[in-house]
Amino acid sequence: MGFSKAEIENRINRKIEYVGNTYGNNIKEVILDILSLEKMLHPEQKENHLIPLPKWNDYYDYPTVSGMRMKVFNAENNGFNDYGVVHREGKRVFIDEQAYLRWRNRNSVISNS
Repeated sequence: MGFSKAEIENRINRKIEYVGNTYGNNIKEVILDILSLEKMLHPEQKENHLIPLPKWNDYYDYPTVSGMRMKVFNAENNGFNDYGVVHREGKRVFIDEQAYLRWRNRNSVISNS
C-alpha cells in the first residue's frame, strides 16, 4: 500500500484540519511539535550509497579516481577495510559513501592531533 508524496501530504493536511476543527486550532502546533520530537528520537537511517569507483569524481572532486584507486589498493593498511569502505561485486568496485566519510573524518581528527 504505497502512497505518493502528494497523497501523503494531502492525507496529513486533511487529518490535521479535522483534528483542528474538532479540538481547536492550536492543536496543529501541538501535533507538529510531537512529530518533530518523534523524528528527533528516531532519525531516519540513511541507506548506504554505493558509488562506482570510476564515477567517484561525479560526486567528489577529491581524491581523484586514480587517488581513490590507490586507497582501495592499500585498503588493508589505511583502514578502508576496517570501516567497510570498499564493496566489490564481481570485477566492479564500489565506495560506500557514508563509510568513506566516517573514515575521512576519523583520519582527519587523528592527523590534526
